[in-house]
Amino acid sequence: MQSFDYIVLGGGGAGLTAAITLAEHNQQVLVLNKSEFMETNTNYAQGGVAVVMDPADSFDLHVEDTMNAGAHLNNRSAVEYLVRSGPHLIHKLINWGTEFDRDDDSHGLKLTREAAHSLNRIIHARGDATGQEVQRAMVAKARSMPNITLWDNARTVELIQHEQRVRGACFVREGQAYSATAKGVILATGGLGRIYGLTTNPEVATGDGTLLALYAGAKVADMEFVQFHPTALNALGCPPFLLSESMRGEGGILLNHQGDRFMERYSSMLELAPRDVVSRSIHFERERTGKDVYLQVSHLGADFVRQRFPSIYQTCLGYGLDISRDPAPVSPAAHYAMGGVITDITARTGIPGLYAAGEVACTSVHGANRLASNSILEGLVFGERAALSALEDGRSMMDEECLTREQSLAHGDTMGGIPAAMQEIMWKCAGIVRSQELLEEGMRKITAMNSHYVLLCASIISGALRRRKNIGAHYRTDSLDNGKDSVQYHADIKSLDRFMERYR
Repeated sequence: MQSFDYIVLGGGGAGLTAAITLAEHNQQVLVLNKSEFMETNTNYAQGGVAVVMDPADSFDLHVEDTMNAGAHLNNRSAVEYLVRSGPHLIHKLINWGTEFDRDDDSHGLKLTREAAHSLNRIIHARGDATGQEVQRAMVAKARSMPNITLWDNARTVELIQHEQRVRGACFVREGQAYSATAKGVILATGGLGRIYGLTTNPEVATGDGTLLALYAGAKVADMEFVQFHPTALNALGCPPFLLSESMRGEGGILLNHQGDRFMERYSSMLELAPRDVVSRSIHFERERTGKDVYLQVSHLGADFVRQRFPSIYQTCLGYGLDISRDPAPVSPAAHYAMGGVITDITARTGIPGLYAAGEVACTSVHGANRLASNSILEGLVFGERAALSALEDGRSMMDEECLTREQSLAHGDTMGGIPAAMQEIMWKCAGIVRSQELLEEGMRKITAMNSHYVLLCASIISGALRRRKNIGAHYRTDSLDNGKDSVQYHADIKSLDRFMERYR
């Protein structure tokens, strides 16, 4: 058994920010990433980072945009902390080597706009490869720090607990079982999009961190709020590749099969409506016509399209589609989980020694629906906050002896994979449009399966059944107009076991 000062689970924006922050305080840090270090949700984030950098902008405006997108179910204190911490973290990213796009004339950061933002505040890199550039710079920074140990292809299967405190992790790497102890563990494992049959998320996004926390005694909240990105490429033989929010932010329009712009039928904000509205609009338009829906950017000019969206342009071209000339067929796809492991504004989970940051966590910063491009910002801000909280709590343990005996040891990858049938059921029964009948049908089918991920599905469906009124990303055809919409629904492993028992 190896010992470190701290262990970070996840090598995306939140995890690497936490690790670098800890290392800057002379701590020995182990970072375990489930796959290669470029295979994270951060790496696939195209649009950019929402941050107040323009004198014409203000923290108050960013806060209000975030609250409005989240249907005011957000924790305002968490939102204010997020927004006000943003510029500081962006300057850190730049110091760590991130190269954001700059204006040719002023040489300042180039700003663009995305849906539900009141003005231009999105910074980006290499046009549409912001996440990739952020990930590249952070991995390079972490590799340059001798007190950070980076282990890729390491899947954590259990948290080690000792005297009611999380003190380490058991993990599997290249078929071998390992364990390591520490003064604290930071969860930064990302999202759960792969629980759905159609998703923009990479294969690693299976909600493992949420399951680890539940098994350790933590609580989850807001699990019913799953954001479906409106525009994933829907071409034959192509995976659901994300067509960035910024394409609509720059003036892209949605067309039905007849070439008619249809968003005016569903929202006065047209293509710049919040993601949940646009996703449902596409769903209903496809249902109404029985035909595909398309995203068009060719009217913006071929040179602009190729320069502003180089990665998207090249990827689509590889599938025989020239977006500088032709509209792209699109479909909504599971994209982001607003819910997760409950933390306070300091990233503490309520379980001593366990912290959470990024998409795996629920600070309630997003409320019922995440504002576009707040995700990388959240990972940076609360990744740093988790590290600082862990340092504060760890000071009292400086003179303690290292935990010398193993509390448990993983003998294999007990999580397994998500069954394809489960993904199909979640897409059909707990997807963009839900109902009591569909949700209960889904739960009956899922509880009959033998998989750790049944617990993850149950956390989403139980929240969706309890929330009877439509709000944000949660939409039911049988919504109750007099239903409660301001309550936050919590769950832990005991309450989820009781819920699942009803359907067995």
